[in-house]
Order: sequence, then structure tokens, then C-alpha cells
Amino acid sequence: MARQTQKEKIKAYLEDGNTINPMLALNLFGCFRLSDVIFKIRKETSDAYIKTTLIENRNGNKYAEYKKA
Repeated sequence: MARQTQKEKIKAYLEDGNTINPMLALNLFGCFRLSDVIFKIRKETSDAYIKTTLIENRNGNKYAEYKKA
């Protein structure tokens, strides 16, 4: 049995109704480039499949959070 790729794991995680951000992707899946994985998932499916929200933390830094649309 072939092991799942990061893209497959992240796609399944989103399909379960979860949201994901870069730190969570790194901790759960060892993924350093979440935006690239999201880009590849969007390329395979409809662009409306994943919604992006920009989150601003206490320090004023922004990061993307993704969820299934």
C-alpha cells in the first residue's frame, strides 16, 4: 500500500471540515509550504473548493487560514 502524500493528507483533513494554517500544517503533516499544497489542490479541483481567510495576530502579523468552502 502506497503511503499518502502531504497533499492527500491535507486534502482529507480539509474534507473532514477542519481549518488549517501554516503552523498547524507543519505540526501535523511536516509541511513547510502549505500555500503550494493548497495551490496544487485548487489546480486539481474547483477554485471555490478552498476558502482563504487572512488572520492577523496580536503582533499585527498576518497569515492565511484555509477551509473547505
